[in-house]
Amino acid sequence: MVLYGNRVEKKVDSCLFCSDLELPIFQTQVNLFVVPLGSYDVILSISWLTKHKVVVNCEDKVVSCLDDAVNLVEIHGSQKPLELRHISATQLKKAQRKGCTIVVVMVSELDNAKKSPKDYLVLREFLDVFLEDLTELPPKREFDFSIELLPRTEPQSKAPYKMTTIELYELKAQLQELLREGHFSCNEVPKGGHGSISLKLPLLHRMSPSSPLYDNSLDPLRQFEDAMKRSEDRAASIFSIDDIFLHRTRNDNGQDGNYFSPLKASTEGDYVTTLSFGTPPQTFSRVFADTGSTLIWLKCSTNQSITVPESSHAPQHFFRSSKSETFQNLTCGNPICQQVQQDTGNQSCHNAAASSSCTFQYLYEDMSGAMGIMASDVLNLPKKVQNIQKKKKSANEVAFGCALETQGIEGNGGVGLDRGPYSLVSQLGPLIGYRFSYCLVPTTSNASSSILFGISANIYGNRVMHTPLLSPNKTRRNAYYIDVQRISLGGRGVPIPSESFQVRDGFGGTVLDTGTTFLLFATPVYRAIMVAIVLTVPYPQVFFPSILQNVPCYDISSSHGAEPELPNMEFYLRGGAKLDIPWQNLFFFIEENVVCMAVQESPPGITDLNIIGNQAQQNFHFSFDLERSRLRFTRKNCTEVQ
Repeated sequence: MVLYGNRVEKKVDSCLFCSDLELPIFQTQVNLFVVPLGSYDVILSISWLTKHKVVVNCEDKVVSCLDDAVNLVEIHGSQKPLELRHISATQLKKAQRKGCTIVVVMVSELDNAKKSPKDYLVLREFLDVFLEDLTELPPKREFDFSIELLPRTEPQSKAPYKMTTIELYELKAQLQELLREGHFSCNEVPKGGHGSISLKLPLLHRMSPSSPLYDNSLDPLRQFEDAMKRSEDRAASIFSIDDIFLHRTRNDNGQDGNYFSPLKASTEGDYVTTLSFGTPPQTFSRVFADTGSTLIWLKCSTNQSITVPESSHAPQHFFRSSKSETFQNLTCGNPICQQVQQDTGNQSCHNAAASSSCTFQYLYEDMSGAMGIMASDVLNLPKKVQNIQKKKKSANEVAFGCALETQGIEGNGGVGLDRGPYSLVSQLGPLIGYRFSYCLVPTTSNASSSILFGISANIYGNRVMHTPLLSPNKTRRNAYYIDVQRISLGGRGVPIPSESFQVRDGFGGTVLDTGTTFLLFATPVYRAIMVAIVLTVPYPQVFFPSILQNVPCYDISSSHGAEPELPNMEFYLRGGAKLDIPWQNLFFFIEENVVCMAVQESPPGITDLNIIGNQAQQNFHFSFDLERSRLRFTRKNCTEVQ
């Protein structure tokens, strides 16, 4: 039995004789009796204290004693930190009524010495995690996290964490530094005014069975060939617009003048939407919308209009400007008119009076195109949006091209969604906070895709990745450029020179474009990917004539209906984001068991541009923030986006 200091006796479970005991200064041997001690590890008895001549100095917290070799040693205890006793507000009032003197003091400990993780015992084991400086964000990791709550459970009320003024200043400084370095971004939900509305437009792909442009007479092989041709024409069109920007003010003699270069090939894109213009509203379907164009335009009919021939598709629809009370012509003095003419090489206002009517023209080498006047009218928004902006009558007035002459044009108009100053995104910028997003359903789906503006364009979640949008450059200044660092195929890196993805003197780089169908790569990138495809895909190749003769196609019948062993393509972007494109977006089914690679080489003369087309973007939700030049994206079943 052992007698405690409080006169309580405890039964000894076992004994340990001549056990080694490590003290802060020396090592000694003791006889230990094993008994319950609560929060204590070892209690030294009075016999040990007497044997070693122990002297306890309580004031200085020093214990002096003799070690086993009869040497005098001192053990210094830790200083107890100063404790502050808190009083409540009620106690403070009582003390004040009694006449007590109240002194308010704010005290903080200033430590000018900069400490590193090595100075903290807990952090020493994780020096590879707690770096001296953050160079980039860690890679994104997908994980599911949820807290299951009981039905009708409400959040508990908890007092907020209180911080001193100095702590708040320090926290604010650290947050501003991290924000400035791009390690995180602020997400705001405006309460009104700037960016406070939500707007949605439907998008239908031309190959969707629900599309007004769908041609059910085309088999999958012909659809694939047409899509490849449209992608090539699209790239050529983007490149020729750059030529206009470079040469727009030079004539054949090299002098300033009315120089105009026709666009290389006509292509209006793949997605059509529906818009409503004018007062009273006039609704138009089959309006092409894409992120690679700037101008908004509609087929128009006025008293002076030229009759436009009907196409082989559904009857054309025209905007009747004389029927709209809010229709106005733009003059040559209007800044948007000047920008449109500068961008398209049209200089009809060059020597004209500022009050003259502004014209526009988009002409292609095959003589197709649109010509007309620049105008403005009301874009009819949902009623809840109109109610928000009822005090700002001009907030939804939009400048657009009123096409009086068209030739070889499929749609009834076009909506530009790029970063240009007269695109729909820029003109509605104050209303939508310069934010929009889209989620493209697969082309075989009967469902429509969605393009969202304003508050509804924000996307959240732990699987959302983000990367900066590159600053607009001199030639292709309106496109949405992203910084691709490298590419892998099926998890294996593709040896591609890093300069193949860089923007050099306004050329090169990688663009997200919904108007292009397939993936287009610069020549060195394309060749490296084709070699990797041949080495990765385990199925026999199938060869087709015509334009498919150089396209890798494969017979996947050996998979017997199971998931084919086709690779994904991973784009590694600046900031640690990864765009992981599944094989379903990389291959096109020509037959039931035959697939072809939906990847093309940039057309001749355009060997430096990489374009991520709309098929590669399907079932991804992309959100564009033009004010912060930031792209956010995540994998998503786009039929669920509302």
